Amino acid sequence: MIWIVGMVALGDGDSDPGTQDERHPGGEAAFQRQETRYYEFVYRTSQKVDAKALIAAADSICEAVAWALQCPPLDIRIVADLGGESREGVLGDARWTKIRIPLERALGDSTVRAVLAHETAHVYVEKLSKGAMAKHWASTRFAHEGLATFVEHQLYPAGLEELRRYAAAIEVKDPVPFDLLSD
Repeated sequence: MIWIVGMVALGDGDSDPGTQDERHPGGEAAFQRQETRYYEFVYRTSQKVDAKALIAAADSICEAVAWALQCPPLDIRIVADLGGESREGVLGDARWTKIRIPLERALGDSTVRAVLAHETAHVYVEKLSKGAMAKHWASTRFAHEGLATFVEHQLYPAGLEELRRYAAAIEVKDPVPFDLLSD
């Protein structure tokens, strides 16, 4: 009993106000949670430095997405899971009001900010359409992804020229049939 009280009293010695540390039984990693005006972030304690850098910029990113979409900021708090996993080759994923961005796949501060902007744009699209876009995913996928990509590149244009050259090379070498891209 004394050991448990001692462990609780010691903590990690690096707690921030508004940050909650969640320790899980069975040897799982400790998680922390932090809320901002527009987001609720969950991340592994081991990711604290990278998470804090993104969290510090997050509300301005959300407001920039609203500006790019010419709408007011959302009246909800978006849950952003930075410690989870996503599909192979995916830097982020958004579902209604939840975002998953595995920080271990992030390729630097500007990339993770661009991914947050992109995934936040998906949340805006879903919220503004009251879920209609997701209900008709097969026919709205291009609009959904195109709008999120447009917002991302409006806010973070670095690398856009490289992507354009890559797309042009693919088109010249081996064009992708339209029916392969659609359902």
